[in-house]
Amino acid sequence: MASRRLGARNGGRGVRLSGPIATEDEGRSVSSEGPLFPEVVVDLTGQETKPVASVALVRRELQKAGHREAARRFTEEALGGPTGEIRATAARYVTLT
Repeated sequence: MASRRLGARNGGRGVRLSGPIATEDEGRSVSSEGPLFPEVVVDLTGQETKPVASVALVRRELQKAGHREAARRFTEEALGGPTGEIRATAARYVTLT
């Protein structure tokens, strides 16, 4: 599996991870097996050329569902990685249509 670069903290150096991401939030873990919040559904149709808009849509829906900390983590992870992986990052957090 390809490695991912997360965040730009600590003097602008991100953290490089490989393998599935696993974090805890409200007793649930994020993995490659399904979204952390399957009840949050986001339609990213037509957003393929608008990565920042895609991040904003997912963040907004997570916040509306009451998952503010997850929204913050998602935004940091999505904007800290390659633009082409934003959709995959979103799929680890929410259900995409």
